Amino acid sequence: MKIRTIIVSLCLTSLFISGCATVLKGYEDTIPIMNPTDSLRIFTADGESIPVTITKKRYQTKDGIVFGREIRLRSDREHTLIIRSPYGEKKVTVYPKLWFGWVALDLLCGGLPSFYDAYTGCWNTFDDIDAAMP
Repeated sequence: MKIRTIIVSLCLTSLFISGCATVLKGYEDTIPIMNPTDSLRIFTADGESIPVTITKKRYQTKDGIVFGREIRLRSDREHTLIIRSPYGEKKVTVYPKLWFGWVALDLLCGGLPSFYDAYTGCWNTFDDIDAAMP
């Protein structure tokens, strides 16, 4: 009986200490790239390459139909990205914005997880990035 009480107490404490977005989503957010080309490359403002993964979603572009692309970025701060393709180069800044779904889930879990998610920025998300060249 005593061991069961300790286990239940530890489980409830871990639920209320850690944030829902941090546990379920993690520190990074997946951002879809709209209008991608096959040779799309994305870099940070410092010149570091960001891995672009291929999704099952398809888009109509200048090159015909291409598979969708997405990147993963830390959701606690803004990022300045440089998008390069055969058609040119484009500089884009993406800003984190609060996603209300995580806030609502944190409040349903007692409100305490919202402090952790707010501190880590895990409840933020980004808008889609348009890679079309002007």
